[in-house]
Amino acid sequence: MTIDPRAHLRLARPSRDLAAAERFYADGLGLHVLYRGTATAPVSTTC
Repeated sequence: MTIDPRAHLRLARPSRDLAAAERFYADGLGLHVLYRGTATAPVSTTC
């Protein structure tokens, strides 16, 4: 089985300490932040 190098992985995980979680994934694992939600602009859950 060959892994497609163009494949993307998106992680969404609840956390009480978002700054620590971002440091772990970005600095520790070398992943990139693609989106960061804010309290003033919540994400809609309706389709």
